[in-house]
Amino acid sequence: MQLVLESPQAMLWAFALTSLVLSLNLLALWIFSGASRARAGVAINPEDGARYGVSVSEIDPPAVARCLRAHRNAEATIYPFLAMAVVYVLAGGRAAVASRFLVCSCSPASPIPSFICGRCSHGGRSPSQRR
Repeated sequence: MQLVLESPQAMLWAFALTSLVLSLNLLALWIFSGASRARAGVAINPEDGARYGVSVSEIDPPAVARCLRAHRNAEATIYPFLAMAVVYVLAGGRAAVASRFLVCSCSPASPIPSFICGRCSHGGRSPSQRR
């Protein structure tokens, strides 16, 4: 069994799976930011405001801004991780070490839903309750 886990193909599959999970995370954040903007009834540019019949504002509502910050944070960590991971896989790194990186890379994705809802690192209080 150890030989199967240490094969280059197993490492490539693990990299592909990790890339898929992290890419889906980015995609979900992107979709959620659009849904938040639609729920808020605000458009950033005048063309979208006229097309959808919503007000135009240069400042994002707090829910949209929070989602966009989560998306930027995910982008800032995921892209460098994937670049290092592909080099590691192509260099023939060991699966035992790579599994630790998988856990570390996917664990930051777990608080994202609570961050979007405004309940992360504030004791479960919403932004309006923190004031």
